[in-house]
Amino acid sequence: MKTKKLIIITLFVILLLLLLVLRGIWPTAEEQEENEIVILFPYSDTPMESYAFIETYRRQYEEETGVKVRIEKIRAGNPDKYTMKRNSMLYMKNGPTLLLLGPFDNAREFVEKGVALEITGKIQNQEKLYNGLKDDYYLPIKIHGRTISINRELLNKLNIPEPGLDWTLADHDYYWERALEAEDIYFNRNLFYQIVGMKIRDLTFIDEESNRALLNSNETKKVIEEIREEVFSGKYILEESYTYENYYRMFHELNSQESKDSWDKYMANSARFFIMNSVGHHYNGLTSIRMDNVFKHITTSLLVPDVRGNEIHSVGFVVNRNGKNVDLGLDFLNFLISDEIQFNIYEREAEWENATNAPVNKAIMSEVERIESNRGILEETLELRRFMTNRLDEGDYERVFYGLDSREVVIRNRFFNELIDIVFADEPYSDEELSRRLRKAENELTIYINE
Repeated sequence: MKTKKLIIITLFVILLLLLLVLRGIWPTAEEQEENEIVILFPYSDTPMESYAFIETYRRQYEEETGVKVRIEKIRAGNPDKYTMKRNSMLYMKNGPTLLLLGPFDNAREFVEKGVALEITGKIQNQEKLYNGLKDDYYLPIKIHGRTISINRELLNKLNIPEPGLDWTLADHDYYWERALEAEDIYFNRNLFYQIVGMKIRDLTFIDEESNRALLNSNETKKVIEEIREEVFSGKYILEESYTYENYYRMFHELNSQESKDSWDKYMANSARFFIMNSVGHHYNGLTSIRMDNVFKHITTSLLVPDVRGNEIHSVGFVVNRNGKNVDLGLDFLNFLISDEIQFNIYEREAEWENATNAPVNKAIMSEVERIESNRGILEETLELRRFMTNRLDEGDYERVFYGLDSREVVIRNRFFNELIDIVFADEPYSDEELSRRLRKAENELTIYINE
């Protein structure tokens, strides 16, 4: 008896749905697909909470518009496999509508390969963005302004003034050298990357006219010698027993004892060096609430904008010109940068410590300032937030959105690996040996970038 009742009920439901479809009240599968956009997630080590806002606001958008927002995630064991699968989707008709880019992704590849749709004039709320964030192809939704923490106690000990918010790379280098005169610093992997970063600022890695890699040049050899001299100058505390094998494990084997010791030394330098490694790196200078805790409770720390590299990173989107329902995708992006959603994101994520959570819509700043006033944010904190926010209107962040030329990324990565072998060799390279090694790398890279 129960089975018959179940069959009758099932048949009734099927007939009802059929009637609804025929009358146009319930959408068919085809109609649902016509009213759908797809967001393709990136391959990234970024914590998923950075993307949590999408789940929240896609549901709200679906409820308000009836448009289905589907999230697509590619299963891949490594970035190369992900890229192969992703690229096969981008050129097909009705591919993913929107490509989500995380804090450490960039839009260059999609623009250069003709995948990205030009969005200027197609998203009404784009006009509300800070001027420096307006771009023809990339739309940031949330941003992070990088800060670093300066050790006030060390500056007092050295009797040198604190840097202003508008400090420069030249100022950074001055404080670096003065700090080394006063304190013994443990050498570690992160410190080596900082030393290299300072030394290679003016190096050119590609000859654009001939499209050749540039490694075997007098300028490069001079920089390599300067890096080796700096590492073994006596300014840093080195492990006397370390040989090339130990340094190799420090850089290439993350689970090795040398690698773990390197991290411990990096953190131990916090109390000794002018940059306090354990403070500041995860504080978003474009939002004040989390940052205020540093100013209030870590009085030895002075937060300032990070001048050593790209000063912001973001979470945002590129529109796939081959994507399905592109117009609906543009409308969804317009929704995400609306006053309401931008303020909701700010309120929801303001307390998060390591987050890309500052709004890109400057029209909501009066509401942000109201919250800051109610929370009793220190004036020192507000000055930093205002300084960095104002820079968003004045700056040009195209280089951040598009990153380095992919050819240069490959060359730089190879150069770093060559450096480790050369700098930490048990016996210094002769001029001939160095030239031979650099020439080999240069030739291999030139072939690679011309494929």
